[in-house]
Amino acid sequence: MLQSETIKIMLEDGCTDGEIPLRDISGNILEMVLKYCNKHVGDKRKVGEMMKGKNVEQVREMFGIVNDFTAEEEAELRDEDRWFQK
Repeated sequence: MLQSETIKIMLEDGCTDGEIPLRDISGNILEMVLKYCNKHVGDKRKVGEMMKGKNVEQVREMFGIVNDFTAEEEAELRDEDRWFQK
């Protein structure tokens, strides 16, 4: 069962050749990450619902995130991720 929509899309679009590389991550660390994710899955859903329908600036304001990108860096990121913003 695929629990991550991002990973699901990567697999369906053939971006991973059926694998998701996890370089330089030990089994112990991966186990801790999985335990954390399973424990906090409800929290992620709650945060996701809070962010739903909001733009980047609104999310930054909601969580007190300071934008440390220059205008040029932000424009470059938006251009690179244009496919994602549809």
